[in-house]
Amino acid sequence: FFYGATHSLSLSALSGAALDHTQLQYLILGGMLLCIGFLFKLALFPFYFWLPDVYQGSSSLVAGWMATIVKVAVFGAFFGLLTRLVPWMMPPLHLLLLLSAGASLIVGNLLAVQQKKLKRLFACSSISHAGYILLALAAGTANPDWDAASAGPMLYYLLVYTLMTLGAFLLLSLLSPDEADDLDIAHLHGLYRFHPRLAITLSVFLLSLAGLPPMAGFFAKYSLLVYAFGRGETGLVTLGILTTLIGFYYYLKVIVAMFFKEPTPLTIRPVPAKAHNSLAIFIVTFLAIAILVLGIFPQTYLKWALLSH
Repeated sequence: FFYGATHSLSLSALSGAALDHTQLQYLILGGMLLCIGFLFKLALFPFYFWLPDVYQGSSSLVAGWMATIVKVAVFGAFFGLLTRLVPWMMPPLHLLLLLSAGASLIVGNLLAVQQKKLKRLFACSSISHAGYILLALAAGTANPDWDAASAGPMLYYLLVYTLMTLGAFLLLSLLSPDEADDLDIAHLHGLYRFHPRLAITLSVFLLSLAGLPPMAGFFAKYSLLVYAFGRGETGLVTLGILTTLIGFYYYLKVIVAMFFKEPTPLTIRPVPAKAHNSLAIFIVTFLAIAILVLGIFPQTYLKWALLSH
């Protein structure tokens, strides 16, 4: 549709195409189809159904790569596309992003509450985290003058999300006693008694994913909600706060299992050999410290991110 309307496959052609109102219907149709493709790549509502099974069938390291590096790249490409689409297809685009963001927050968190497998839990929660990022982009498309300031909160959230998600999946890989790499919450019951360092480090990532202060996840989510509120998206911000409370439940459930539940026959007792990998331990420790530092001293990076547009 784009090629038929602009005779080009270059995104830069969209600026000139906006002046040709005779082809506007084809441009809008092509733009909506492209956005739907990005929503699928990001596993946002209503195209989230593939994500839990893919994460479950992959190793923790591969799932962690997909949840972070791949997602960051796709959001970057999506942002570049939106900067060209918004000026001439703002109303339908804003509505599409708004509905997808709100539904992703609800579906992702409600699905995560039901999960017992840890990789499926993180997969479902990643749907909601992508919904928070889309919330900022939806707020930025609220008027025909593309508000690229949404890049600031998005960049800050993507950085923090990458650090805490990579750390969580790397820890899952270290804790997995066999190649199946298929842990559920029951494997973590009483984990603190046997592996206190790993339990504490995983708790740092979980608390940050939940958005509890003073973790960096809190300030990342706060910056998104403040930006969206300033753009008049009060309903979406309220929904974001309510779904965050749901997230507290399933993240804290894992922490309670590690520190306060009695060990079971499934509990990981002997330390897996790969948990002694000094490089992996260094990376996990570095990521946990980065989460704490970004949470205790968020001002420097947050100001940079907000001005980055």
